[in-house]
Amino acid sequence: MEAKPSLHETVMKFIARFTNNGKRQEVIDTFSCGCCYWFADILWNRFTFDAEECTVLYDPIINHWACQIDGIVYDITGVITSDEYQWEPWVEFQYKDELLTKRLYRDCINFGGPEDDLV
Repeated sequence: MEAKPSLHETVMKFIARFTNNGKRQEVIDTFSCGCCYWFADILWNRFTFDAEECTVLYDPIINHWACQIDGIVYDITGVITSDEYQWEPWVEFQYKDELLTKRLYRDCINFGGPEDDLV
């Protein structure tokens, strides 16, 4: 009997389906530059019940979202191992700076829609 894939393997296969194993650069570009919140949200929605811990993260310096699943941080490119990121849980960060949060909702999440229409 074949062993069940680990959660990490399942996440990586899920990401690979979006990018055709890295061959769909336009998908990688879309979810890296401007839609990274939405890919983090996709990962969170897909894996939140499979994982012990699943959190959308935000880096306010680089302005990038990702999803941490059982201690591993993922975005459309796969595992993020770079130390350049200063991740904060989005659920906490969004209450730190009301003006920045409104701008992020308007520009990065709602794409120019109402900034007070929280997702």
